[in-house]
Amino acid sequence: MISTSLFLVTSILVTTETFSFVGPNGWEFQGKMHVPENQTGPAVLMIGGGIGNDLNWTTPGTLLVGEEDKQITISGKSHEDATILADALVSKGCVVMHYSTVSKDDPKCDLYPYELEFIDPQSVMELARSAYITFKQHPDVQNHTLVILGHSMGAQRAVLLAKENVDISSLVLLSGAQMTATGKEDLGGNVHREASTLISEPGLDVYDFDKDGEVRLWEISGVLAINARNKLGKNKLPTIDSSSMPFGEPILDTLKRPTLAMYGSLDEYQSCHAVILSEKLSEREWLDLRVVPNVGHQLGPEINGKIGPISASVCNAIAQWLVAQ
Repeated sequence: MISTSLFLVTSILVTTETFSFVGPNGWEFQGKMHVPENQTGPAVLMIGGGIGNDLNWTTPGTLLVGEEDKQITISGKSHEDATILADALVSKGCVVMHYSTVSKDDPKCDLYPYELEFIDPQSVMELARSAYITFKQHPDVQNHTLVILGHSMGAQRAVLLAKENVDISSLVLLSGAQMTATGKEDLGGNVHREASTLISEPGLDVYDFDKDGEVRLWEISGVLAINARNKLGKNKLPTIDSSSMPFGEPILDTLKRPTLAMYGSLDEYQSCHAVILSEKLSEREWLDLRVVPNVGHQLGPEINGKIGPISASVCNAIAQWLVAQ
């Protein structure tokens, strides 16, 4: 099933097409393609994070926890980060596709986001491969430079797609998870996070990676990871996580394709990767590494654990970087 519509994004006429494609298990998944009238930018496939996202990467305003509705967003209302980001990219002339990892064929689809049948990271990677084939075959994509954009665990999938497809010219990795092995026992978690909470000696400013005057756990754990890695030796670091998915760093170092990696200064779980990736930044001329102030894992504002939509300034920075490529 295919449906198309026309609408204006910042005075640019955009055709939006919603369609289905076949993924693992023979199930059908929804995709959405945005095609601006003036196609001056690259074609971008957006890969959502975690192991489950709907078509528009919706963050619900509230979720039922037990018998209580827990507020998730700052406003208490849902927001669609894929829509916000896609609008920013098409305004710069990019053709954009994003897709859902939730299939109507899933017997538990009505239970999303609480429960799904389709939760194996390897299967979600297979879906990313199917989405990429669909993306690449679209007539409005074939004459464009190809870019993969991934968020969180979607960034890990983006890196693996780039390894498998030489026609992918560049990458945008947002709050990338599973990017670096932080130590010998790391199978996908930050093994130095707990130790970082115990450090309180004077001179903590040496850990202030983003120089914002505040030392956070991700900054300390990143430095601890670098020290542990250097003692261990790069060749002894794990290369795959607990799902047998490869860490991103070794692949990126081999590919050396232009890569924009963005982390939020409030992201305590993933921004440690920024510290580790920065250690040999002078040797990684292909890497544009940025820590964005005052945003969290979703690259939007966070207040008391509640999250806001992806920041407009982040979206604009991504769009400008893509155009510059």
